[in-house]
Parts: sequence; C-alpha cells; structure tokens
Amino acid sequence: PVRMARKPNVTGAQLAFGCALNTFMILNNLMDVSFTQFALQNSNLELLQQYRTWREQEVYLKTIISVLVFALPLALFKAIVGMYGVLARHEASWLRTIGDFGFFCAISTVLTTVFTTLIPAFMDFDSCKLSPNDDAGCTAKAQTLLRPQSALVALNSFMLLMEIIRYAGNQPAAPKPPGKAE
Repeated sequence: PVRMARKPNVTGAQLAFGCALNTFMILNNLMDVSFTQFALQNSNLELLQQYRTWREQEVYLKTIISVLVFALPLALFKAIVGMYGVLARHEASWLRTIGDFGFFCAISTVLTTVFTTLIPAFMDFDSCKLSPNDDAGCTAKAQTLLRPQSALVALNSFMLLMEIIRYAGNQPAAPKPPGKAE
C-alpha cells in the first residue's frame, strides 16, 4: 500500500501569529461597524467621515494595515497549500482537514468581500459631500458600509476559529522506524 505524506503540524508560533492577526482584524472591523452604526443612529455622518479621515492618516494604524495588505498573498498562499494537502489527500486528522478547508473558504470570501464590496462602498461614501439639503443620499451610502463590515467581523472570527482547529488537529510525532538507534 502507498503511504500518504503527512501534513506538517502547525507550530505554536504559527498559531500565535494567526490568532494575533485575526484578533487585530476582528477589533479593527468592530471599530468600523461601531462608528458606522453610531453615526447612522445619531444622524452624524460628519463624525463617520472624520473617523475615516483619521484612519487613513493615523500613522501607526496606516502602517499596520499596509503591512497586513502585503501579507494577504501569504495568507492566500497558506490557504492554497492547506487545500492542496486536502485535495492531495495528505495524511492529516479530520480536524486539520476541516481547519484547512474552512480557512481556505474564509480567506477567499474575505478577499472577495473586501475587493468587490467594501472598497467600492468606502470610495462611494468618501466621495459623498455632506450638506444639510442632501443628507439622505449620504445616509444611504453609509448604510451600504454596514453589511460588508459586519461580514468581515464574522469572517475574521471564523478564520480565528479555523486557526485553532488547525492547531488542534496536529498529529502526534511520527513513530521512529524499528531498528534505528538514537
């Protein structure tokens, strides 16, 4: 019988990095949702525009998000490698297989949501000129932000869960072949 290659275990450092990254993204998206909801409930879209301007100009946040944008291809590569292992039927626990498959689905959905829905909605809202006479148009544009922002909170939470499941699916160390001296 042909033995399948074993999937390498997820290290503690990989788990810590994945958890930290996803936790940051969850908090970041929760802030976005909170500001958008607060501005809509209080009819204060100017506050939302000020928040958006601050986010774009805040040096530390801008730097962190820029680094994360460049890390997206690495996350996508990690997801593709995980799916390759699933499709190539590498030896892995069922938890690891679920984690790899779920992570691939989540990162694919995150990227699709960001590039096809969230960025266009941000650009549409950012182009809005607030005036006392035309507040309804800007309100409608601000409301379109809530769905993708909320989806990203859920998706990043799901990705965090998949990171933990992938780690929980680690296999014990491979037994040493008999007759090998240490």
